[in-house]
Amino acid sequence: MECLDDGREVIIEFDDLEYMNHACIELIDDWQKQYLGTGGRVQIDWDTLISKYHDKFNRRALPA
Repeated sequence: MECLDDGREVIIEFDDLEYMNHACIELIDDWQKQYLGTGGRVQIDWDTLISKYHDKFNRRALPA
């Protein structure tokens, strides 16, 4: 992400994501804050990420 020009609009989607650990989530969140400081615009679909993991957790928690 360091090769992006300042001031651009970035959209991060998680539609095809299969796995993401907590460290990666923190990295994206920190990068978003930094990039916003350069005048860039960042759209991150956190709701999709949360719903994907919430659904997986619920499926594992359900009895077979």
